[in-house]
Amino acid sequence: MSSFLNTTNKCLELYYWIRSVDVHTNRSLTRLSIIAISEQLEETEVVSVSGPTVDFIRLFAELPEGVHRLVIEGRRDELNIECSISVDDVAVMSCSRFGMFTCLSFKQYDNSYNN
Repeated sequence: MSSFLNTTNKCLELYYWIRSVDVHTNRSLTRLSIIAISEQLEETEVVSVSGPTVDFIRLFAELPEGVHRLVIEGRRDELNIECSISVDDVAVMSCSRFGMFTCLSFKQYDNSYNN
């Protein structure tokens, strides 16, 4: 849970991985939720994802206007069978700033030797 922050025109990005066994039907799956809590303690579920993933997946969400605490909540499936959630690289910033960063870790190759 974060401290209170101004979430107006802000977005949240994180990467998540869910491991769960889905062999039973009609049950609640392992779930990851982003919840915004206002100063009046009203809760808003911003986004929720569930189900197993193969690799880390990007989660991107626009946050509500105002001042809120942000909660990243993981819930196990109701049977608690082989389930886990991993979260990495959490960022909150102006929505207009996302996508402005270029990947600087690429390697530039000189193709002149192939001719």
